[in-house]
Amino acid sequence: MDTTIQLSQCAVKLPELEGQGVLVKGGFVLTASHCLNWGRETGTGVVLGDHCPIEIVCATGHKFRLGPIFLDAVSDLAVLGPLDNQVFPSDCESFEEFCQQVTALDICKVFPAERKEIPLKAWSHEGFEIDCSGTLWNTNAARIWVKGPIRAGTSGGPIVTMDKELIAIVSMAGSPNPEIGIVAGRQPVVWRILPAFIREQILLDE
Repeated sequence: MDTTIQLSQCAVKLPELEGQGVLVKGGFVLTASHCLNWGRETGTGVVLGDHCPIEIVCATGHKFRLGPIFLDAVSDLAVLGPLDNQVFPSDCESFEEFCQQVTALDICKVFPAERKEIPLKAWSHEGFEIDCSGTLWNTNAARIWVKGPIRAGTSGGPIVTMDKELIAIVSMAGSPNPEIGIVAGRQPVVWRILPAFIREQILLDE
């Protein structure tokens, strides 16, 4: 499948929160935790265990709500999944239909070489593909610096390799850094920070 088509289908909008997300294999939507209005200073906002339905709008025309099942403010990563199907049956049904109709993204399992610039593609919240490049500066820091025309509003959107594997979620966009370029995301090394039950489903559900 063409990269543009797959990105356009997998990318979703969080209209109430002014952010994006992306469907990955295993039936989860990844986004940036700051898109969920997580209160870093007060500790308020989304509370795990609560339903906290979050509206999702897809390019395919599907609309449904998901709930947060994992949040990490440090890596700025959040995982959304189905709500209780007894309480929100129509949302669960619509999400299931969306997952069946769309080819979800694989997560990149192999690091690029450190300090080697690689071509990437991001998906704009305005509905088009962005050519960019990224450099993994430090494997232990688990972040990748991306250079390209990525603007505010793209937070939570996918950044993929030329093999169409998800390598980053847009975390922030800002002014050009003289040493690195535009900061656009952090490497979602999800197998290092997610609970085992999510890691197994996202990375091993082939």
